[in-house]
Amino acid sequence: IGIKFTGYSNFDEVKRKNFINFISEEDKERVITNFNKSFFKNIGPQEYNFTNKNGEKFLFEIQREVLRTIDGTAYGLIFSCRDITLRKKAETELAQSEEKYRTLVDSIQDGVFLVVDGIISYVNKAFGKMIGYENTEIIGSSYLKFVAPEDRERVKENYQLRHSGKPVAAFYEGRMVHKNGDKVLVNMTARVIN
Repeated sequence: IGIKFTGYSNFDEVKRKNFINFISEEDKERVITNFNKSFFKNIGPQEYNFTNKNGEKFLFEIQREVLRTIDGTAYGLIFSCRDITLRKKAETELAQSEEKYRTLVDSIQDGVFLVVDGIISYVNKAFGKMIGYENTEIIGSSYLKFVAPEDRERVKENYQLRHSGKPVAAFYEGRMVHKNGDKVLVNMTARVIN
């Protein structure tokens, strides 16, 4: 662990301390269990909370390698630690932001769907209701499956032009096909999301 994370000012203050002293209480038992397992099998990288002498917490990803003698006998471990506190915080904030966005999109009355490589990867409740399908029946299907046959070529061409960066109308009327076979007239708004 880098000296700055321990809260001490120099290596001499840290060098005789057991590394377990820096593990947060909630992770100590797991660290000891995994430490012992490490001599017998590769358990891969693990994440642990560290607490320094000032009470500050950090999340570290730890990788370890067993040190062995020429005859294969284990005699120690070498550790590699990486501070992932900021990365985990960013991942959590991103997940929360995505959940807020999803909640917002799910609550609007307009049908919204997301197409990735020609396949629908997300739909809100309003879109499913509009064309009579459960969302699970829509996701994973080609977007063209739900476009009326007489509009498919135009919608497909607009999709291709949009993805090639060429100008194309962002708003246009089209017909979708309801699960019961009826046509549903819709005003489409389409954009590329990078």
